[in-house]
This record gives sequence, C-alpha cells and structure tokens, in this order.
Amino acid sequence: MSTENLTDLMTPMAVRVAATLRIADHIEAGEDQCDRLAAITHSDPSTLARLMRFLVVRSVFDEPEPGRYALNAYSRRLRTGEQMQAWLDLEGAGARIELSYTDLLHTVRTGTAAWEHFYGKPMWEDFAERPAQDESFNRLMELHCQWLAPSLIEAYDWSNVGHIVDVGGGNGALLAEILGAQPHLKGTVFDQPHLEAQASNLIQQSGLDGRCSFAGGSFFDAVPAADVYVLANVLHNWPDAEATKILSRCVDAAPDAPILNVEWAITDGNPLRETEMDLRNLVLMNGKERTVGELEDIGHEAGVAVRKVVKLKSGLSMVIMGSA
Repeated sequence: MSTENLTDLMTPMAVRVAATLRIADHIEAGEDQCDRLAAITHSDPSTLARLMRFLVVRSVFDEPEPGRYALNAYSRRLRTGEQMQAWLDLEGAGARIELSYTDLLHTVRTGTAAWEHFYGKPMWEDFAERPAQDESFNRLMELHCQWLAPSLIEAYDWSNVGHIVDVGGGNGALLAEILGAQPHLKGTVFDQPHLEAQASNLIQQSGLDGRCSFAGGSFFDAVPAADVYVLANVLHNWPDAEATKILSRCVDAAPDAPILNVEWAITDGNPLRETEMDLRNLVLMNGKERTVGELEDIGHEAGVAVRKVVKLKSGLSMVIMGSA
C-alpha cells in the first residue's frame, strides 16, 4: 500500500459526499449527466463536476463518455440499502462515529475515549439525546446483524435451547433473524428502555409476537434469565471492569447458561480487521477487542470459562463461555 493511500483524507470524504447525495441511486435511475445530478441533489454544478472527476480518477465511478457517469463494482455499494452507504452517509450515525476518530491523538495521550472529549458526553448518552442519530445507529446495527446472523445461526446447535436473551440487543434485529431461522425458540431483547418502541416495531414486523419480547434495563444491574445468552458486539464496547460486570450479571441470572460472545476477537498474527476494530472501540468508548486469553481473564473474574472458540464465516469469532 502506498503512503498516499495510507494518509489521504480527501478520497474518504469525497466518497462520503457521493454517498450522502445518493449519486449512485440517481445514476442507476438513469440520471447520469452532471447537470441533472446537480439539480436533483441541490448541488453546485461545476463543483459537483469536479467531485465526480476526482471520483472517476479514483475508480469510484466510471465515465464511459465525457460528462456521463456509470456505476462499477465499488459504486454499486453506495446505493441506498447497502451497508456501506449507510455507514458513509454524512448525515447519519456512521459519520458521527467516524468523525470522532479525528481525536485519536487525545486517546493515545490520555488512554481515554475520544468521543466524550470530542462531543462532550459519552457515546450512549449522546445518541440517547439525539433520536434521529440513535435510530440511524440502530439501522446500521440492523444491517450488520442481517449480515452476521447466518454465520452465527449455522455455527451453534440451537436444538436444545428454549429461550434466548440477546443482551444489548438494540432494536432486536439479530434475535429476529435467529428466531426466524429456529421456529422452536423464544427470546427476549434486553437493552436500554428508550429502545423499546424500535424493538417492538421490528418484532411485530417480523411476525414474532408471542415468541419475542423486549425488556428494558441496564446490563450492569441485572439481566433476565435465559437458556442461552447472546452478547454480539457488546463486551468490546467496554473496559475490563465493565465487561466483567456484564458477564457477572449473566451468571447471576442463569449460572449454567452458555454465553455466546460474538465479536472480532484478536487471534494469532494480529489481523488487520481485528486490530482496526480495537482502535475504533478504544476511541469510541474506551473499549477493546480482546484476545482469547484476555477473554479468559475477565471470564475468570465473572465465574465463567472459555469453552470453545468458533471462527464464523462472517469473520467474527464466537467465543462460547460457560460456568467455571
């Protein structure tokens, strides 16, 4: 990788502007000329032309003839409904998340989350006070869960499970996918009370009334009892003391229930995706992606041990923890 590719900030911002303006959607709909794109997106024509010229040079879009644009494999991922577009939209939660990375220096110097320094309050409090951003964030998590769910469903034997609690389950997207694939299961989405309306709507839309419910509360205080706990991208949001407390609350509620911890566990060789996610969570919430050994350490403190580690087809790891 060239030094330019490692340090360039213009390309990422230019791509995000195109994603925010829904340029790919408009081109797919046949509006492939710059003057029409400018009119539809309420943009300055000459400035948009310069943006598109740059993005063509960077192979984000194609230009089969002067002034006419076309999609390619990359820009198709900038269409509405694609996970990439949702993350890159500068008016959504993804941009608010990624802008906090510009304060990485604060995190490196202090060892504390940049989010609170950058925005003035912790991430979860910030989103709770911004309903549109909170809904956008949960939509991002919904897309992530739809991508993650098939590999998780395939990797675990659900046949002897009756009731699942998805701890920190957001709007219920992951649990809905699991219950949809396993008709014998029932489940509870457990998360902050302000998410009840979003989760209830998704449960109803998924046809899971009677099999799925929402329970509001803090996983630092208590969690509902379960046959199996799913913690998907939860522990990595928190420092060791808080992550240990979350595991402890699961043990308190159901000592013999397996805990499926799903996240980017760092394996041998320090792979790029896992180490990048480690820095992201450090900046956002002073969290971390842990090695299996580090998960064993916090598990020991909570009274559970690592029973099995499964590398999912999605690339994440499922670390199964159970009573010590």
